[in-house]
Amino acid sequence: MSAHSAANHDTPTEATDEAAPIGPAPIASDGGKPEWAMSRREIERTLRERAGLPPVRRRWPWVILALVLIAGAGAFAVFQMQQMTAAPEAAAPAPEPAPEEVVMEVNSAEYAALEPAVLERTVKVTGTIQPARQAQLSSQAGGRVEEVTVRPGDRVAEGDLLVQVDVQNLTIQLDLARSNAEATAVQLDLAETQLERSEALLDRGVATTSTIDEAQSNVQALRANLRAQQDQVRSAELQLENATLRAPFGGIVSAR
Repeated sequence: MSAHSAANHDTPTEATDEAAPIGPAPIASDGGKPEWAMSRREIERTLRERAGLPPVRRRWPWVILALVLIAGAGAFAVFQMQQMTAAPEAAAPAPEPAPEEVVMEVNSAEYAALEPAVLERTVKVTGTIQPARQAQLSSQAGGRVEEVTVRPGDRVAEGDLLVQVDVQNLTIQLDLARSNAEATAVQLDLAETQLERSEALLDRGVATTSTIDEAQSNVQALRANLRAQQDQVRSAELQLENATLRAPFGGIVSAR
């Protein structure tokens, strides 16, 4: 330091010229920030301020903001389209899977061949049934009942035997009536023969009128007697027939 001080003292003007800086003056920000600590953007702004130029406006933030807004609008539109496309697909029901074909085996005991048949329907009801035809039968011949062949609920056909009454006495009475009628018929034949002879004798003048009248009266009496005996035969036959009770038509016996 002693030598430096001596040099400066001998030539003060030259020493002053050597200490002056060469080149542009150092740059410092308004806040006293040195150049080495400033960024390139800060240096450019400081130089423009010293030169009296307006500061440079930065446009890239606005460009970035616009791009971000455009991208957001595009993403929203794409999202809306996806929602509109997915809505019908979600509303439409999912197609059901086709059922698988099932193969069944049928045993011979599980099926039958159908043939035409008459179908009958039976209706069960409770109440009083009024028949279309009915008949109350009773024997008109007196006597002991020998046989009753039906009971209530039995089905019978026309002419079937229902009740049989003892016919022994009725048979005897019928035989007697027939015998009397046959005897009277023989007597009538004889009386008619005698009447014819008497009439022949009367024509010859041998017989009298009283004889003819007597013969005619005898014939008329025998004829009347024969008719009465024949009626007795028919009455005995009817009683014998009534002793056998038969069904007048087909049906069901309701009571006995």
